[in-house]
Amino acid sequence: MIYCIDTSSLLTGWNDRYPPEIFPQLWEHFKGLIETDKLIAPEEVYFELEKQDDSIKSWVDKNSKMFQPLDDEVQTIVSEILTKHPTLIDFNRTSNQADPFVIALALQRNGIVVTEEKWTNS
Repeated sequence: MIYCIDTSSLLTGWNDRYPPEIFPQLWEHFKGLIETDKLIAPEEVYFELEKQDDSIKSWVDKNSKMFQPLDDEVQTIVSEILTKHPTLIDFNRTSNQADPFVIALALQRNGIVVTEEKWTNS
């Protein structure tokens, strides 16, 4: 199984639910999943995380293999997603918004989206 993780899940896990100083084995397990291409994220998640003033930046840099560059197929899927669900992106915000890219990458790789987002009917 492939897991495609978003920014909120990484940040919530790191800072709140599973801090690495308390759960080091979990973060080591994540490294193993990354090495076997079972835990991935689009590069947009990396761009969001590198803006954080947080210790997760060091972990992200050491595990950069997880961040997948956009290819034409993912970009096409993102376009289709945004056509059906335009509210996934707030065009008034200037910050990166990785959600549609996470979904598109998961669809492309037949993976599962890992997120902290709550479902809305949008």
